[in-house]
Amino acid sequence: MRMKLAAFDIPDDPQQLAEWLEHHLVSLDLGTLVAELSAVHPEATGGVSTLRDLFGPQRLQAVLDQGLTVLQPAELRRLLTRPKLLLELQDLVLFAGGSHWQALSDADARLTPSVLRGEKRLQRFLRSWRPEAGIQPARLGVPWYRQPLFVASATAAAVLLGVLLWQHLVPFGPGGAPRTSVATAAWGWSAPDALPQDLNAPAYLNRLADGANEWFAQRPESAVALADRLSAFRRGCTQLQLAENRPLGDSQRKWLLEKCRLWAAKLDKHLADVEAGRPPLDVRAEADETISRLVAALREEAAKS
Repeated sequence: MRMKLAAFDIPDDPQQLAEWLEHHLVSLDLGTLVAELSAVHPEATGGVSTLRDLFGPQRLQAVLDQGLTVLQPAELRRLLTRPKLLLELQDLVLFAGGSHWQALSDADARLTPSVLRGEKRLQRFLRSWRPEAGIQPARLGVPWYRQPLFVASATAAAVLLGVLLWQHLVPFGPGGAPRTSVATAAWGWSAPDALPQDLNAPAYLNRLADGANEWFAQRPESAVALADRLSAFRRGCTQLQLAENRPLGDSQRKWLLEKCRLWAAKLDKHLADVEAGRPPLDVRAEADETISRLVAALREEAAKS
């Protein structure tokens, strides 16, 4: 049976094109579409390297607030000829997209079951897992991190198992130095008082933002130190997902869990980048941006309460 290429379905009508592309941006298919478009448009011309360069800050914000229908047909065509920018746009949509994008994401029936299955597996593991003598820690694989962020979200639970095994089963770090225990190094969302359940919603969300902002209290420069710092933040994200979050109403609790899954996937990617040998300072700068956006999203949600 012949494989059908996603790019063959590109609509001619500008309105339909915008809607078609939006659904790819919130689906698991974006990586395939980007690969197909890259084969036709391998290099963009004109010195445009970011979405801000392509649209300008005001137009880009309009896209995040209202969707791709605000763009002119020529702007949509320019975006399609720079397929790698679609991955950047997906990233921005996940972190800063408005209710329009959230509604599209909720409607994607293929993503939600994968994420929920991963969450259930993680919860079962955390409830029942006990270390056994002689177990070797699982090594984190990196093939997934080149995929779009939604794929990372669906596989975040599997990646986290490797992190947990490494932290809890390996008593010694590089060079034979004992690893610092999680309890003595707790900070951010892993700290004992990080998730107080007796606050109102705005205070709780701001408390979460304060905890996340503790990331900037240390500036690791080596790969090992940065990996430890990222792993600690990632563990805190898991604790937040599994917390009761009683100060929040149902809609805000759902919002927080969805955002936390996406943040966790970004942190997993940063950790995988470190392990793949990328320069630590480059990865740290990207992690700084991720966490700055995370803090801003929590502050903004608190202001709405």
